[in-house]
Amino acid sequence: ANSPDEKALVDAASKLGISLKSVTPDPHYESARRLAFQINWGQSHTDVTTQEFIVDATLEFDHTRRRMTVMVRHPDGTFHIHSKGAESSMLEPNLCSRTSSEIRTKALERVNEIALAGLRTLVFATKQLSQDEYQQLLDERRMALSRFGEARREALRASTERIESGLELLAVTGIEDKLQIGVKECLENLRAAGIQVWVLTGDKEETAITVSQSAGHFPESMTIVRITGCTDFTSVAELVFKHLQGLDARYEQARLNQCRPRSKPEVSAGTRCLSPTLDEIDEVVCAAAQLAVAPDPEKNKKKTKSELVNVRRKIKKFREKISQYGSETNMPYRVPGRRGRAKPGASEESVGLVIDGASLVHALHPSLRAAFLDLCMNVTTVLCCRMSPMQKASMVELVHMGFGEMQRPVTAAIGDGGNDVSMILQANVGIGIYGKEGKEAARAADYVLPQFRFLQNLLLVHGHWAYHRISHTMLLFYFKCVAFVTTSILLAFYSGFSANAWYSSVVFGLYNLTLTSLVYMLFGMFERHLTYDQLLENPKLYRTISRNANLHFRRIILFVLDGVWHGSVIFFSVYFFLAGGGYFGNAVFIDNKGAHGNHFDFTLCGGAAMVYVVVCVNLRVLLQSRDHNLPMFIGFLITLVPNVAFFMAIQFKVSPSSSDYLTYLKLTLSPAFWLSFPVILITASLPVLIWRIKSDSWWQSHMSAGKKRKKHARTSILSTVLNDPPKSDSDPPNHINKEANRAGQNEHPSFQLVRLSSTNAT
Repeated sequence: ANSPDEKALVDAASKLGISLKSVTPDPHYESARRLAFQINWGQSHTDVTTQEFIVDATLEFDHTRRRMTVMVRHPDGTFHIHSKGAESSMLEPNLCSRTSSEIRTKALERVNEIALAGLRTLVFATKQLSQDEYQQLLDERRMALSRFGEARREALRASTERIESGLELLAVTGIEDKLQIGVKECLENLRAAGIQVWVLTGDKEETAITVSQSAGHFPESMTIVRITGCTDFTSVAELVFKHLQGLDARYEQARLNQCRPRSKPEVSAGTRCLSPTLDEIDEVVCAAAQLAVAPDPEKNKKKTKSELVNVRRKIKKFREKISQYGSETNMPYRVPGRRGRAKPGASEESVGLVIDGASLVHALHPSLRAAFLDLCMNVTTVLCCRMSPMQKASMVELVHMGFGEMQRPVTAAIGDGGNDVSMILQANVGIGIYGKEGKEAARAADYVLPQFRFLQNLLLVHGHWAYHRISHTMLLFYFKCVAFVTTSILLAFYSGFSANAWYSSVVFGLYNLTLTSLVYMLFGMFERHLTYDQLLENPKLYRTISRNANLHFRRIILFVLDGVWHGSVIFFSVYFFLAGGGYFGNAVFIDNKGAHGNHFDFTLCGGAAMVYVVVCVNLRVLLQSRDHNLPMFIGFLITLVPNVAFFMAIQFKVSPSSSDYLTYLKLTLSPAFWLSFPVILITASLPVLIWRIKSDSWWQSHMSAGKKRKKHARTSILSTVLNDPPKSDSDPPNHINKEANRAGQNEHPSFQLVRLSSTNAT
């Protein structure tokens, strides 16, 4: 089977006694296949027969036709065409012309019943042809496949229309698409983390809403607004503006209930009037007029005067209708801020938007897309149903490109089938679920998950860790470079800007290569400031890193100032403690086995400053890290031992007349050098120590608040259960044979309902 739906159909047929045994290529035609079925209508083995069907042509499913068709030769010598697809395409009068309108109406009613039960619907139709008709259609199909370019497309379209016409309605099926384990909990955690979850699906509207409610995407208390069943631009525009005005009225009512003043739009972009402005209404009316009139002037000339008058009358009526939703102000559209709100959206209550694919075509019109995006961003969540793959990608593009450069959100698309590939490729992050609908989504994605519930692990845990590591590694790199440069800048002020350098060229070359890089790199690879369980139990902690919080301008300035502080402490400590600062004598080191002491010179001060800088910036990583793991310890050893050995060895390789000769050996013989060490380390690290204490307290308070909320929720649920015990579960779904028997008793024998079951990710 190519999909879970087809697998469910095959399993159902097997339970009814029809089992697929083999599929072999036809020896006469390469594109044909022979399907052998074992049929058992009775209870004994003698009732088992084997029949062979020949599939001569397959018209694969596409999102324009929304159906799949096969041309089949039956074992009894008859020739048939079988088709299955969505009810929106299969119940068209020109397609099922052999079926009466009464049966089509009953079929549509049954489809709606099945969809309301949360099942995925399929409609089947068939027709029987004579051998000549069948062969003629088959030859046309093969001839069309042999062509190229535009001629091939036109020939295939014409051939498909002829094959898929004059069908007779056969059956309606409902396939149960079970949710995977943990989907509801995963969605709840994602919402708690401040991640806006939208559902884009190709299912029928009723099915999509029912599944969304069962998955917790649409809570019972949520108000649902719809833009569905629209066939033209004007009706979609009217609903968009109507819902915007409704959200504005909801917000105003909430403001009055809470007795708070409304912020001015010029001051706060998050509480502006949502109703459309006069300019926006004019733009939409002009677009409606352009769509109502043919773009070709020659075609407009062919229209009668009465037709043009009707167009003008409709446009005038449309303007009057949508003007009632307009606002008195004429300010530009601004999307409200949503961060940190328990109930996002302008109305500050739970509101869900449902839109179908037919309406979305008009909602994405250039004149209306800004208002539609504003509506989407002012509700709690969005459900798009009956979507084609390109429409899914268009929705992702709308959200990603509809904002300014600095306000664009990061979009992630999650899918498990081939129809999700375009959406996955359009998003910033593509996530594929390796499941029963093939590997196309997994191959196109950046990340692959075995089940949907692991999405919370990917985002809330590994995403949190990855962002924290990368962002703080960048900040620490800024810090260590600023600390190193600060000592050189301050030296220029105290050396008459003579361009003399404290550090040798070797130090400049190795500072970012071996002296400080390894520890910082290991921090960026293995740091875990919070444990796995803490992040999963407190999904709201994800909000602390949203909107690139760690790389905010203020955070960067703080780390730069920290680097300036470290560099200043090191420079002035060396200047006063070792060089005397112009007020005291230079520090001394004991030479010739304690015979006498020699004074520090310029080179010795530079060597001491280099040692202090390297030790301080590496110690800064220890103070930043909350996970002192084994790789970090090994990194410190690898940084310390080879570098100490290298610099102790290189001082013996230079000429005795060089100022670098025995520099570090002399430093080890100086009491002032060693006594300055703890003073410099403590003084330079004091602001970081204070920050670390406050930071630990802040993280602990956030986790404690999350635990209190969870405890309160469990207490509320327990009290509800004790006061109102749950009712017994309803009867389980009928088995397939029972459903088939009930369908067989229908007054129309050609109309059947079969309820199947398959497990798949929603």
